[in-house]
Amino acid sequence: MAIDIGILWAFSATFWVFASREAPTGLSRFGGPCEGRGLCTNVNDRYVQGWPMVALTLVWVAYLVGVFVVQRGLTGRTVGTMLTGVVVVGDDGRPLGVGKGLLRSVAGVVDYLPCCLPIVGVVTILASPGHRRVGDMAADSYVVDDEWFGRPIEPPGLLPPPTTAPPPDRYPAQPPIPPAARPPVAPAAPAAPPASPAPPEPGPVWDPDRRAYLQWDPARAQWLQFDQATGEWQQYDPTTGRWRGVDR
Repeated sequence: MAIDIGILWAFSATFWVFASREAPTGLSRFGGPCEGRGLCTNVNDRYVQGWPMVALTLVWVAYLVGVFVVQRGLTGRTVGTMLTGVVVVGDDGRPLGVGKGLLRSVAGVVDYLPCCLPIVGVVTILASPGHRRVGDMAADSYVVDDEWFGRPIEPPGLLPPPTTAPPPDRYPAQPPIPPAARPPVAPAAPAAPPASPAPPEPGPVWDPDRRAYLQWDPARAQWLQFDQATGEWQQYDPTTGRWRGVDR
């Protein structure tokens, strides 16, 4: 807040130097330079009146609404928060939006009571779960480090206590399948057997990809391939990655 309002005060001070006029000598004894004049503000012996005062007022309103409502509502940041590495977000970790940004600013006036001293805000920040002031509570917002931007907020003390009982298993364990009921499994490598169902024992099935006959061997619980060159049934050896002959 000090940084953001400081920027506005720096502009106002510069504007005052160039737009203000010096009050006539001895005018202060009659009530000051703005006595009986509309749209006039004086500081010591200088005053601003008329359209310069209107322009300064519009700049103040545009700056306060643009920075604290629009910019912070859409991006979660102001110049001050960007320089200090924090961001204002909702409980989903995203910016509040313009509506909640306005609500946070209006309700946040309470945080600066008594006038210009944020005693209420400091007390609520220290005492509330999630360290939030009145404006944050009204808009359901949080001030967090930049690294939390986009991540749902999980403040300590606002979450329900964990249950002692473990959650029910979504996928309960199934009883093991008896060996006799297990379907035939093709060798892991090379390619799996054909996608068609396994042939009834003992007849072989032609595999067009291998250009060979395959047959399920229940004794070895694996597939065998017929080698026409040797006239033998071969089994796949995972240690060598090749098919070798078996005794039938």
